[in-house]
Amino acid sequence: RASKMIHDLQDSHRPLVITQNGKAAAVLISPADFDALTEQVRFVDAVQQGLRDVELGRVIPDESLGI
Repeated sequence: RASKMIHDLQDSHRPLVITQNGKAAAVLISPADFDALTEQVRFVDAVQQGLRDVELGRVIPDESLGI
C-alpha cells in the first residue's frame, strides 16, 4: 500500500501527514516538492540577507560598478 500512497503523493503534490498516537509525527512530500520548498526558503533567506545588508549600509553604489 505504501507504493500507491507515494504515487498519489507525487500526483497530488499534497503532503502526507503521518500521525503517531493521533498527533502529527512526520510529513512526507515528493522529492520535487521538497526541492521547490528548499529553493523557496533559500530565496527568501537571500532576500532577507540583502535587506539586512542595505540597513547596515553594506552596499556598493551603482557608479562604482562601472555599469
